[in-house]
Amino acid sequence: MAGNSLIGSLPPQLFSLRRLEYLDVSYNFHGGNVPAQIGNLTNLKFFSLYSNKVSGAIPPSLMHLTRLEYLDLGHNFFTMEIPTDIGNLSNISYLSLRENNFSGEIPPSIQKMEELEVADLCDNNLEGTLPQWLADTDIKYLLLSNNKFSGSLPPHLFQSQSFLALILSYNNLSGALPETIGEASRMKILILSSNRFFGTVPPSISKLGLRLLDLSCNKFSGNEFPIFNPNSSLAYIDFSFNKLSGEVPVTFPLVLSNLDLSNNKLEGCIPGGPQMDRMNDPNSYANNSGLRGMQIKVPCEEIPSKPKQVKEKMVKKSKSSKTWFPGSGSDWISFWIFVNNFGFVCY
Repeated sequence: MAGNSLIGSLPPQLFSLRRLEYLDVSYNFHGGNVPAQIGNLTNLKFFSLYSNKVSGAIPPSLMHLTRLEYLDLGHNFFTMEIPTDIGNLSNISYLSLRENNFSGEIPPSIQKMEELEVADLCDNNLEGTLPQWLADTDIKYLLLSNNKFSGSLPPHLFQSQSFLALILSYNNLSGALPETIGEASRMKILILSSNRFFGTVPPSISKLGLRLLDLSCNKFSGNEFPIFNPNSSLAYIDFSFNKLSGEVPVTFPLVLSNLDLSNNKLEGCIPGGPQMDRMNDPNSYANNSGLRGMQIKVPCEEIPSKPKQVKEKMVKKSKSSKTWFPGSGSDWISFWIFVNNFGFVCY
């Protein structure tokens, strides 16, 4: 039933199919509310309502579907707080409520969802501080971008040995990054862009086995960069739109394919080398007061004139750089996260 341009409310006859295990009505134009009769489908394991026009509240009866393993209500018009008893759906491994109007805080009952691996709550109106108990779950992919979360990051958050991806961009988070950030040993993707973080970038961040690191559009400062292992798998680094100073470090991963240091206060000669010679897009170094190097066609022997400041504006990431992830194992999930969370970066 997916992708058939179906309109109107969900067909009531669906809810008499008590043996139904798989229901995919995504990419249609269904409107109205989810009827309470959804609770009749007690054998349901897969339910996707993604990309419809359903509004209102999630009926309490949906919390009776305890065999659900996959629930996607994303890209609709739900307006409510996330149900406090959502933890009753303890068999769910994939939960997406993204692109709705959910408000309030993350309910503590999510701790009861012991099978949960992907929690996608992006693009809502969720608020409050990030609860420390998130680090004690088995969630691997936590997507919370484009909400209204505030406060600092709890140090315990990075003591999780489960997180593979943590995406917190476009919130109101602030403060310095905790030194414990280097303890999240399994993390592959860390996106903290477009918040209000400040202070230095902790050296311990280089201990992570990251493939993607985005700290852009914050207020990080200081003249010392983390020392990245040349043999690490980190391929994407974005430190743009901060207040970093000093010289560009000489140690970057050999597999680096994207580096953005623009709109900082960097100076000196951009180092050369196999990977840095490939980082030759002048836009990646724009609006730094004293940078020189072959990458921006200013010889290191010259003393550069102060570049003309340009008005910072909304920048859209090129879609041409979305295929660098290796294609084996669980990397398709990493690729999916990358594609679905990179768009407009900052003002």
